[in-house]
Amino acid sequence: MVTTVSDNSPALHAGLGRGDRILTVNGAAVDLADDEITAQVLILVQAPSEATRHSRLDPWGSHDGMRPVGGANVLDPAVAVF
Repeated sequence: MVTTVSDNSPALHAGLGRGDRILTVNGAAVDLADDEITAQVLILVQAPSEATRHSRLDPWGSHDGMRPVGGANVLDPAVAVF
């Protein structure tokens, strides 16, 4: 169960939110309390509404486009200030 998502984290970019459940990683059930994601993976996520979706989670990859951040540095061209 996802309990929190840090600002600008890979989880946020993968679309994870509080209350989501990660059901599988690369098609296999895992215990993320004991495992660490260190490479790009495909996760199956179940939302609190019980709808499921696949998302790509890349802990080391770059993320294209705008990203939400707190305390934004307006000189960073990749930051969208709202």
